[in-house]
Amino acid sequence: MAVVNLPDSPSNGTTQTVGGITYTYNSSKGYWTAASSGGGGGGGGASVSTSDTAPSSPSDGDLWYDTDDGGMFVYYADGSSNQWVEVVGTQGPAGSSASSSYANFAAFPGSPTEGDIAYAQDTNLLYVYEGSAWARISSAITTDGSTPSLASGITAAEVRTLIGASGSAGQAPIVYTEPATTHTLNKDGSTSTVQMQAVDPEGTAITYAIAYANATNARPDQLAADTTINQSTGTFTFDPSTNTSHAGSFKARLSASDGIAHATRFVNFDLSFNPDITYLIVAGGGGGGTQSGGGGGAGGLLTGTSTLAVGTTYTITVGAGGNGSSTGPGAASAGANSVMSGTGFTTLTAIGGGAGGIYNGNSGGNGGSGGGGAVNNGAGGTGTSGQGNAGAAGGVDNGTATDFGGGGGGAGEAGNTDGPGHGGDGVQSSITGTATYYAGGGAGAHHPASQSPASGGLGGGGAGVNSSTNSGNGYPGTANTGGGGGAGSEHNNTGGAGGSGVVIIRTTSTAASTTGSPTLTTDGSFNVYKFTASGSITF
Repeated sequence: MAVVNLPDSPSNGTTQTVGGITYTYNSSKGYWTAASSGGGGGGGGASVSTSDTAPSSPSDGDLWYDTDDGGMFVYYADGSSNQWVEVVGTQGPAGSSASSSYANFAAFPGSPTEGDIAYAQDTNLLYVYEGSAWARISSAITTDGSTPSLASGITAAEVRTLIGASGSAGQAPIVYTEPATTHTLNKDGSTSTVQMQAVDPEGTAITYAIAYANATNARPDQLAADTTINQSTGTFTFDPSTNTSHAGSFKARLSASDGIAHATRFVNFDLSFNPDITYLIVAGGGGGGTQSGGGGGAGGLLTGTSTLAVGTTYTITVGAGGNGSSTGPGAASAGANSVMSGTGFTTLTAIGGGAGGIYNGNSGGNGGSGGGGAVNNGAGGTGTSGQGNAGAAGGVDNGTATDFGGGGGGAGEAGNTDGPGHGGDGVQSSITGTATYYAGGGAGAHHPASQSPASGGLGGGGAGVNSSTNSGNGYPGTANTGGGGGAGSEHNNTGGAGGSGVVIIRTTSTAASTTGSPTLTTDGSFNVYKFTASGSITF
């Protein structure tokens, strides 16, 4: 077939006659169309027609150029069949055309077919589906260095041309430092990092990027600023929001690219404002005995840390102190428990302190800390493991230094086992910002005039009395310390009441609501909620 040379850069309507065929340039379609010159036709009398519909009454060997879609047909008649046969298709000899395009993907489109293309907006990279895998087309498709514009409907043939002109997919980078699949952002607004390190098998430098799994690749509300990436170390730094309304989660795709192929990893991020707390829970102290009775045991003491849930109401119960023994003498009573509870939270219960024993060998009660035993060898009560200690046994009624009621146990130590029955010390805590003792044991009463009245343990324990020099009622434990009550001296005296308990919560979060009128103080960045009566707290 002869080569037809037509003018370069023609205007619309320009004509050129070559070999008896007149060609006309159609600028709207971007190509030349041919028509017969002089009613004849080239090719040994065959007709050559250009139109958007097939010619009527054709002869064997006639040619028809379809001006609508650019196909070239020859009329074939062999005596048994007659039809137009396409010899040059709309996009090549086979007439095949390709496919569709995609954009802004966070993951490659599902169910692709060969020739489909995909454009990653976060990295400005173009990919073609080769039938079994996505292959990267060079990012430098345009000659001026600008980002390529992807026209909807670009064909497989055109994509393959671009691959041939710009290079094909290389080996994907190998990730050797794997990022965690989940990452919790810091609710206090401080930054945190995730690392993904990769190496290219072909030695090409790696570029790291991130894309968020949403329709527009917009930065999630959980982040206060755009993610920064250290391209030398593959470290992604995240700056979380401190707005509690932004609590939630999002997924991000981390990628490592060599400019041709890339490796990706998905990480689920979470931002929660559930408050972390430190707590101190002290039960009510036990009441003191009388007539050389034992001191009351301190209320049980619990301290530790936990995490609460936003929107959940937590119930606070503050235990009352036990009653001291009445005249007669009547028995003293144990302190009441202090409790913190709520849905999804392991209930914390501090056990009330044991009561002090009364005259003539009565034993002290068991509790958070045990009450002291009465004179004449009354046994001390036992304490609760992890909350307090045992009370001391009483001495012998013989008018000597051994004639006393035992001291009540404290959270920090047991009641005093030697006369004159001092209460055991409590535990010091700085949860409020000030070092303070809590849960001291109450003191026992005693007879010998040579000895001063016994003292209560540090942490609110009530003092006892000396029946010879300071006959009277036992001293109460200090309110809201859980201190045990001190013992009274004679049968017509009473034991001191136990001190009431307390619940203290320390956190950097701010409560949404409270009941029970807790006091709120601050210690640096911490809020301190002190419950001296029962109530509730919600964050």
